[in-house]
Amino acid sequence: MLTLPLCASAEEDSTSVYRYELLYRSKIELERSSGEFPWNDPEAKAHLSDRFAAMVLIEPYESLRFFFKGATGERWEGSPAYRERFFLEQGHVGLSVSALNFDGLLFLRERVFRSTFRLLPLLSNETEFTGSRGDGAVLEYSLERLVRVRYIGSILRDDTGAGSTGGLPRFHGGGDVLHSIEIDLGLMRRFRLGFAADQVRSIPYGDSSVLAAGVGIDVAGVNLTGELARSVDGGWDEFNESRLFDLDLGNLSDGSFSSIFSQNMAFSSELNGLGYRSSELGAVFLVPGYRFSGTEFRNPAGETGSGVIESYITTWWKHPVLDMLVSLEARDTHFSMTSEDQRSIHGSMRMRLKGGFDARGSVIHLVNEDPAIALTLFDENPSYRVSVSARIDSIGGGDRFSFFSSGSFNMTRSVSLRSYLYMYGSTKSLYSVQLEFRPREAFLFTAGFGSFHPYSEEVSFHHECVLPEPQKERMIAVSARVWFGKL
Repeated sequence: MLTLPLCASAEEDSTSVYRYELLYRSKIELERSSGEFPWNDPEAKAHLSDRFAAMVLIEPYESLRFFFKGATGERWEGSPAYRERFFLEQGHVGLSVSALNFDGLLFLRERVFRSTFRLLPLLSNETEFTGSRGDGAVLEYSLERLVRVRYIGSILRDDTGAGSTGGLPRFHGGGDVLHSIEIDLGLMRRFRLGFAADQVRSIPYGDSSVLAAGVGIDVAGVNLTGELARSVDGGWDEFNESRLFDLDLGNLSDGSFSSIFSQNMAFSSELNGLGYRSSELGAVFLVPGYRFSGTEFRNPAGETGSGVIESYITTWWKHPVLDMLVSLEARDTHFSMTSEDQRSIHGSMRMRLKGGFDARGSVIHLVNEDPAIALTLFDENPSYRVSVSARIDSIGGGDRFSFFSSGSFNMTRSVSLRSYLYMYGSTKSLYSVQLEFRPREAFLFTAGFGSFHPYSEEVSFHHECVLPEPQKERMIAVSARVWFGKL
């Protein structure tokens, strides 16, 4: 992969800002499972992927901003989206009017989908529906901490056709449509209200709408947050045919709090700030929470799933002097789709010692299952970075052992060696080695080979109830990137 950027800006005493950056990268990645035998890669189906990108940021006035990014496409095996031509990949035009407390943004394929609802994230950039394929506008009005109103309107199309118009917005043809309105009210310093209305019109995902309300109360350092949402099939007008939030408090007599909600609703609450601080004992805090989502609740633009009922409580203790933290989390989860119950306890401890040395341990226990124990030792200094993790699953019932180590060693000022070793479940042994050459800040060359692609194994060791099985794949990768400055 070869990359080349060029960056410049206006004079510092100027009220205007002008910056640009050029980037070129080249990468070839061959796998044993590739369609063509990878060690004899034919030019017509080459796995070489070059990419050139040019970015420019212009602010002629403090309140006006233009950003454009043009780039060539990338080659992926079996993907029809590869475009050798140069096209407008993304961009935006932003306007701020401070006298009116107004901000506006016209965007083209940018990641602007996010929600102020913390426990029920109704909008997210990480879903299949949103991704980075949206064109539209963001309008926002805010008055200090009292009022904040935001509207997002976007049409979302498959990105494979962007090259046919040079990346310019298409004003004809169909596409999925998203409308989102969120209102936050800070009526008093200790009381907050939030409202949201989302609408999705889509052929593959169907038409659906969501209405949501949230409340936050702060008393004596303790914060209670509750968020409630309801979805319907179709547009916002479908809410006229029934109550806004279809709660049935009479069902509390059944002894189950979740029974008051209908299956097209979602609810989440959390209590923060319950704790005690002492100069001798340290800090101890407790965070209880609850969430519910019905089997018919639909939120394709967000991260709130369907068919989950969960109660959880987290407690943590921090040493008064040492850099040491101990936490314990217990969860009771019911998956309505499969009528499956899961109860888990997750304990962890982290200690940081002098000289940059860290130790972390975890215990993960599913009720009616054998527990798992994980330990990670980490050391870092200017010459090297080494991390070693070990995990034992099914203690007393099989004792499956997994081991993962990663290291980065600075051989010279410009050459470093990275290596990964992974033994999974006492059955698979995997490795990956990479050589990195960086003679200057604006140039990077890497070459590596191995039997798997390292990703987030160290995180999985301490968080996953069931350790994900790595994808064993022999591969060779060579890449280079060149750039000058940053935008």
